[in-house]
Amino acid sequence: MKVDSLQDILAWQPPNIPYTISHGILYPGTRLIIFGQWGTWKSMLAQYTGFCLCLGRDWLGFQTSIASTLILNLEIPKAMQR
Repeated sequence: MKVDSLQDILAWQPPNIPYTISHGILYPGTRLIIFGQWGTWKSMLAQYTGFCLCLGRDWLGFQTSIASTLILNLEIPKAMQR
């Protein structure tokens, strides 16, 4: 195992990893977890996130890349969700 010196660490450049949501919020192959108390609009935020990702639109002021998205909402009936 090679031990990096401080100079090695400072000189190292990380690879360019494309984002799904900019500023390190979401990368391909990772997961986004939305949590909080009931009644705090988590389901609506999850749905909005899915729509932004499938269309490549800004999400809460952050840039996104178009991504395949599955929205599975077991809380809201289809007629109400539409």
